[in-house]
Amino acid sequence: MHALLHGNLRQALAFNPFAVLALPFVAYGSVSYASFRLRGRYLPHMFLSARWIALLGAAIVLFGIGRNLPSYPFSLLAPGAMLAH
Repeated sequence: MHALLHGNLRQALAFNPFAVLALPFVAYGSVSYASFRLRGRYLPHMFLSARWIALLGAAIVLFGIGRNLPSYPFSLLAPGAMLAH
């Protein structure tokens, strides 16, 4: 978040790409909830099937495991490793 708030998208992606890619969805959900609290109705819902949610969960878990493996090419997934190359 620090890198994003300072406008450094490259650094933010190098430290945690999933957080950066999830940010628009989190923002949409937050705005939708604020709309409900203020106007009494949500923004249009985005539908994801159970299969897509399971695939996303598996991708997040595999990414977390892969970024902690010390061998190449997994070491490139470590936080900040892409900035050195």
